[in-house]
Amino acid sequence: RAKGVLALKESIYFDGATAQVRASSQPVLKGIASMLGAYPGVRVLEVEVHVDTKGDPAGEQALTQSRAEAVVAALTALGVAPERLVAKGVGSSDPLFGNPTSDLERARNRRVVLKVVRFEE
Repeated sequence: RAKGVLALKESIYFDGATAQVRASSQPVLKGIASMLGAYPGVRVLEVEVHVDTKGDPAGEQALTQSRAEAVVAALTALGVAPERLVAKGVGSSDPLFGNPTSDLERARNRRVVLKVVRFEE
């Protein structure tokens, strides 16, 4: 059964318009891997990546899928079983701010969301 969204205290960042996870995000990734190790009941975690609405929707969709796959690969490299992770690139189709008017709103639309898809006690 699904249990919801996990809140990240810090964001996961990427180098420019690439799928390369920034080295500065390693502590966040290690924290996620540690949490998954401590909670084996989280059977499937979906890694959703979102961007703002400034770019081409088709290109942004592909970029977010690549970024989600990069986060999954990084977590797998930290010991998380790949069958516990699902990569989902959302593109700009689900913004927090539909018509962002500030840099802060656009930045908040660029995010990684972790969703517990399956949880078993």
